[in-house]
Amino acid sequence: MNTKTYLKYAKREIFTVKFFVGAFRSIGKQKVFCVGRNKTGTTSIAKALRELGYIVGNQRLAELLIFDWARRDFRRLFLYCRTAQAFQDLPFSKEFTYQALDQKFPGSKFILTIRDTPEQWYESLTRFHATMFGQGHVPTIEDLKNAEYIYKGFLYEARLLRTDNESDDPYNKGKLIDRYLSHNNTVIEYFRHRPSDLLVLNVAEPGAYDRLCDFLGKPRTGKDFPHENKTSDIVVPSDKSPLYIPQNRGFLNKSIREKMAPAGSLRNKIIASLRSKSRESSLNEALDLINNSGFFNEQWYVSQYPEVRQIGVNPLRHYLEIGGFEGRDPGPDFSSSFYLNTYDDVKNEGINPLLHYLKYGISENRTAFPGSNTSEQQKEGK
Repeated sequence: MNTKTYLKYAKREIFTVKFFVGAFRSIGKQKVFCVGRNKTGTTSIAKALRELGYIVGNQRLAELLIFDWARRDFRRLFLYCRTAQAFQDLPFSKEFTYQALDQKFPGSKFILTIRDTPEQWYESLTRFHATMFGQGHVPTIEDLKNAEYIYKGFLYEARLLRTDNESDDPYNKGKLIDRYLSHNNTVIEYFRHRPSDLLVLNVAEPGAYDRLCDFLGKPRTGKDFPHENKTSDIVVPSDKSPLYIPQNRGFLNKSIREKMAPAGSLRNKIIASLRSKSRESSLNEALDLINNSGFFNEQWYVSQYPEVRQIGVNPLRHYLEIGGFEGRDPGPDFSSSFYLNTYDDVKNEGINPLLHYLKYGISENRTAFPGSNTSEQQKEGK
């Protein structure tokens, strides 16, 4: 999947306040990767990590990178991992991913979730997929081709990335169980001499939540794991339902449906329109202010951070919404990391450092980088 196609399906997830606040709050924080297979309690792990204060990555954005995984190209995944602290499911549950992440983010913690038996895992997986994609039966190839998950055919295309993808039997029990056991054994072997970096966890066992707390250095709670993503809780909308979404961005469960406002209400449409226009206006003003300040140098920025060009995003917008919070400099005359580390109020407010400097910092005689002088910069026309 090229960058243009990725952004087509990811842009609604990326350009949100929650996404960028999460990225900002995750700067410099330890990463936690749940590398267990789907249907081993990974959703329960994600909820527990949120309860413990971790920013959990947007799962849909990561799933779209499965085609990068197939090429063993982890550059976009590395960039994505800077948007949160904790991650689970695809492609983190795939071979090769955890080794690459371990090298890229030293000091990270890894959690391998397992079930009581391989057979229990297989039954849970097939029952879940039958409900989601097979209309009550184990999905066939045609079911996968027609499944509306991310986009029609995504599941089928993702399946073709495997080497043992028998076309007539996508849920072959022997093959799936062998793959499940092989993955678990390979993860355990990889961390064999580093027991403090890997936790093998069955979330259904008594005391599992406390074991997770111990592993992460968090106070024990004495509680049990929440049972999330149960097959019995799934509501599969039909194409006649108001909950049906072509190019599905996630099936809506009962709790979400009950909280939704009346579909198509005029009030909601007006509010959404006003909010959208307000956000767009504020964003454009911020982009113009930074672009016209003389501090942002696009050529310099992409030369210093070539991955920005590789993922196909606008460098100016990248700096405003991501780069500045990561301590990336917009040009040679402003130090984002220095400004954030010097002025705690800016970091706590969650505002781009250069944007703050231009709107408030200059008039407050704040400095742009070590040894700089605000009045001298103003004389130079900065």
